[in-house]
Amino acid sequence: MYRHYLNSKKCYVFLSDVTSHKRNHNGELRPITGSEIVQSRWFERGWTLQELLAPRSVDFFSATGECIGSRPDLAPLIAVRTGIAEDVVSGIRPVEQCTMKLRMSWVDRRDNLPEDKAYCLIGLLGISMPLVPGETGQAAMIRLREAMVRSYREDLNSPCTAAEHHTKTTSHGPDRSSDTVTEQASSSDRNQRNLLDMLKFEEMDARRRQVKKPYSNTCDWLKEHSIYQLWLNSQECKRHHGLLWIKGKPGAGKTTLVKHADDFLSPRGCLRISFYFHARGTELQRSIDGMYRSILYQLLDKQSALQDLISEKFQSFIESIQAGAGWSREVLQEMLAYAFANLGRRRVLCYVDALDECNTQQVQQMINLFETISQDCASGGRYLRILLASRHYPIVRIRTDLEMNLDELHEHQTDIEQYVNGQLDTWTDGDDFTQQDPSTETVLDGIRREIVKKAKGIFMWTVLVVEILNDEYSQGSIYNVRRRLNELPAELSQLFREVIERDAGKNIELFRRCLQWLLFSRRPLSPKEFYSAMALHGKSTHAVDHVFFRASMSDIKRFVRSSSKGLAECVDNDIPVVQFIHESVRDYLLKDEGLQEIFQQSTESMDLEAMSHEMLTRVCQVCLDVDVSEFDDLSIDDFKCKLSEAEDLQRTLSAANPLLAYSQDNVFHHANCTTDVTFQQTFLQTFDLKRWRRCSNLFNLVKTHRHPEHACLIRILARYDAHSLITIANRLGYPLHSDAAAFDALYMALAFGHKKSAKVLLAIHDISVPEHVIDALPSGRSFSAEHLMRPFVWAATKGHFSFAHILVQSETFFNRLLLQDVMFLSPINYEPSSHIGVQEAALLQLLLRAAAVSDMQFVRRLCEEQGPKALRHANGKTLLMAAAELGHIDLIDLLLSQGFPVDETDDAGLTALHWWIKGKHSLDQSLHIIANQLLSHETDCKHVRRRRSEGLRASPQVNSTKTGCNAQQKCDCLVNATDRNGCTPLMYAVWRVWSTEYVETLLAHGADIAAVDNRGRDALMEASISGTNACVSLLLQLGADINAVDLEGRTALLLAATKQYDPSFVIKVLLDHGAVVNAKDSEGNTPLASVVQHTLFGGDGVRACSHLVDHGCDIEARNRKGETPLIMSVKRVMKNRSDYNAYYMPIEMIQYLIGVGADIAAVDHDGHSAYSLALNSGIQRLMDLVVRHEALRRNESR
Repeated sequence: MYRHYLNSKKCYVFLSDVTSHKRNHNGELRPITGSEIVQSRWFERGWTLQELLAPRSVDFFSATGECIGSRPDLAPLIAVRTGIAEDVVSGIRPVEQCTMKLRMSWVDRRDNLPEDKAYCLIGLLGISMPLVPGETGQAAMIRLREAMVRSYREDLNSPCTAAEHHTKTTSHGPDRSSDTVTEQASSSDRNQRNLLDMLKFEEMDARRRQVKKPYSNTCDWLKEHSIYQLWLNSQECKRHHGLLWIKGKPGAGKTTLVKHADDFLSPRGCLRISFYFHARGTELQRSIDGMYRSILYQLLDKQSALQDLISEKFQSFIESIQAGAGWSREVLQEMLAYAFANLGRRRVLCYVDALDECNTQQVQQMINLFETISQDCASGGRYLRILLASRHYPIVRIRTDLEMNLDELHEHQTDIEQYVNGQLDTWTDGDDFTQQDPSTETVLDGIRREIVKKAKGIFMWTVLVVEILNDEYSQGSIYNVRRRLNELPAELSQLFREVIERDAGKNIELFRRCLQWLLFSRRPLSPKEFYSAMALHGKSTHAVDHVFFRASMSDIKRFVRSSSKGLAECVDNDIPVVQFIHESVRDYLLKDEGLQEIFQQSTESMDLEAMSHEMLTRVCQVCLDVDVSEFDDLSIDDFKCKLSEAEDLQRTLSAANPLLAYSQDNVFHHANCTTDVTFQQTFLQTFDLKRWRRCSNLFNLVKTHRHPEHACLIRILARYDAHSLITIANRLGYPLHSDAAAFDALYMALAFGHKKSAKVLLAIHDISVPEHVIDALPSGRSFSAEHLMRPFVWAATKGHFSFAHILVQSETFFNRLLLQDVMFLSPINYEPSSHIGVQEAALLQLLLRAAAVSDMQFVRRLCEEQGPKALRHANGKTLLMAAAELGHIDLIDLLLSQGFPVDETDDAGLTALHWWIKGKHSLDQSLHIIANQLLSHETDCKHVRRRRSEGLRASPQVNSTKTGCNAQQKCDCLVNATDRNGCTPLMYAVWRVWSTEYVETLLAHGADIAAVDNRGRDALMEASISGTNACVSLLLQLGADINAVDLEGRTALLLAATKQYDPSFVIKVLLDHGAVVNAKDSEGNTPLASVVQHTLFGGDGVRACSHLVDHGCDIEARNRKGETPLIMSVKRVMKNRSDYNAYYMPIEMIQYLIGVGADIAAVDHDGHSAYSLALNSGIQRLMDLVVRHEALRRNESR
């Protein structure tokens, strides 16, 4: 059914519940309105969705059979009623370009049977699925999702080579369920839309929309031209690699020709993308970065299969951009090359116009990229054609055999001839011409030929000359026209001067104001805005109302032509604007000093641009003098105003004052561009900020762009990049109410991309920031900051370390740098201490964060500034120690090479080697670096402490430093350094890392295997407590004393038995190597007693006990209290009866001990036996266990 509607030429919709007329309150019939038409139930039903969107044309008829509207006419109202975008309803945007998720959402607002919700989406989603009579809605949706999954997979397996590769690399393992794939498809839609939103920028195709259509019967020759045909021919691609360069003089008509080719001459089935550089546009509209983003956006929007590939390939870059890093040119170039390389069989035509309106160096970079891309596509058999248009470039090189010079093309000359003939044919109309001398027609032919010859291929020159000659012919003889033609200059810029000097004294002030608005308004004005701006000069708002309301659009167009002396026109695009007839007019006025001549001033005597901005400021101020008090009840300032009310108010005010929206948005810009400080001071002192804020909030419907009542003037100036006004406002004493307000103003400037304002705001606080540091900060869409986050914290967390360093060094900022700021940044444990400065701690955190992201250039520079002294953390930790803990090898190497002491210790006695091991990093490389530094650089190891193993194991600490120690002794000094608790790096390695590689490397560098800490424990004991059986085995193989005791009399086996989690493996290793199985600690506990007291899980305890029993342990051994292991187990159950795990688990060990012969009747020094304790415990399971055992024992004794 969907295909039936899709192939139909027109669809007629009969709205049975809508009549063509209704009666008003007086009983009179009136035509039905569009808003009443779309209230029909037809727009709510599910099946009508495809009837609305599929046909090429839809007409709506009332119940009485009268046509009441068409789909384009009602598109805005239908969009509101249905929730479908207006461009989709009107047919401008094909349904196929909408995501599956978006198409599925259209049916949510419609009344459907459950199964119909699935059926009516079949055609819209472009999938095949048979209808099943009697099917439930749930079953239908399941089949729909499965069909979507199949379609999604087929999409990925399209002829595109890269897509095939992508499918292969993402389809490993078993097939996923349909629900999972559907969820991933929805997630993919979100990611794709996020990527497109990041690429898109405002007015991306503004210049393209402004290009006028060519004159009749011109430009069509391009399609048949041999060079153009050669460019399109696939067989000739290896010759020209798909590049075509159209060149010509300014005004030749290059842009018009490119636009005509883009719109009408492209082969069918090709994907068309384009970018038209806009000299007067925003930075992105006139830069190659904007071109890259625009072309990428068009490619991904029209070829959705590429979006997944780009998202996967550049995932890390996209995430960093989302985090605020901003687009880099290198990433955009890589994405563009990758996108073109993965087009598959899709044919793509790319049109790029006006290269000359972009920076020359940027243009050469772009051309080099396009040449590489086009050559790769040509060699890979992919169809890509790139058409470039520009003025003649003396320094830009394009390696292609295909070039068109419009100045020399016969076809272009023919276009000019056709235009001239068409315009001058009117001279031969009527009786006057036929009654003239017969030679007149010959003269006319000569004039035509002379115009074409003199034009030299410049279409704009031809248009202006024809207009001048038409005026001359209307006033006199055709022979005077010939004379006038000879007088006109052949250069376009000189012709502009000729046009301006005609009637030089007539309306000169009006002409000057016209040029000032056209040249210096921040954006092109609409016809109504321009007319209002010209009328408001030197007057009040109310004085021009009656003038404006009498002006029709045709009146305004005539006014534009007359006030500009024909140099400007109204361009009827989607958004009509007033602009110069050609960009070369601007070049003449500004570059050729034509504006100076018009104002009859030398460049030195007056700054015409600043003077013009002053005039524009005054007009904006007059325009803003509008009374908004009657709208106080709309709550605009506190953001509670309804959207519909705000839009109604906008229309009301704009109708009365068309320039109001422009004025509220640009008054600060124009005031900022003036150079008269006195004027700027007066402006700020007399400016009605409250009135302006209400107007601004009214025209900014986005809540985040509105200004709260508490917003200070400097914050608002930062929002509008009024950096000069910020300086003057600060000088005049306008306050920044708090530090938060100052930070808010800085963030406001960065959020809107105003780097100059940000620099001025920092200068207010006596913070001087170099230009390159400011330029590196994110701005615009790439900027993000948490509310009330201090600038130092923001800069450090976002990776802008140079900027953060400058903030730390600033004394004014230092006074407001808080300790919690540094604590917030710290990637390591931070304990505030009075002996460390906040500034020093901040520098330490900057270095560590910079090292973490490998910004070694900043690290090296800052380390050189600080010198060889070690920046210390609050707990005495040096920068080298912090780098070791975080694993920054490059930073460690840098610090050691700069002389940072490797033997320093922190407050806990830890060295950098201790901290490296605590960080659990790869040890071998670090040890070699540190060892090599010790061997090659002099150090006296005066800071480290070391415990010798000679003599008594618990001998006091001794200083290992001697002036004459050799290199090996220095390395031994470091590797055996002890902390405040006497622990060596080897001990840290066995109980922190559990790695035999650590142990082997440390021992290879001289670690003392017998060294003990303050508790008398050596490395084997530490490994037995918390290490692994592999570490224990290694230490035993290398000669560790297995039966050595600590200060509490515990051996390694006794310590291993105190482990709570499965000590059986370590116990078995120790027993196999000869550990004394019945050794006792100072409390008289054996390893078996320790196991039953500490092991948490019964199964683990039983395994450990079995190893000890197998090796001959005494199950009746008593401690100092006379307790056997069995008595200890029963007491542990009774003590922890409230804890299920502690209560339940030891019962298994009790059962095991009884089973291997433990005496249930043995008593401790208090006279308690395991049997008596169990019977009095009240724990049924324990009681049953001992009673059952006692009964068995008695039976056996009989």
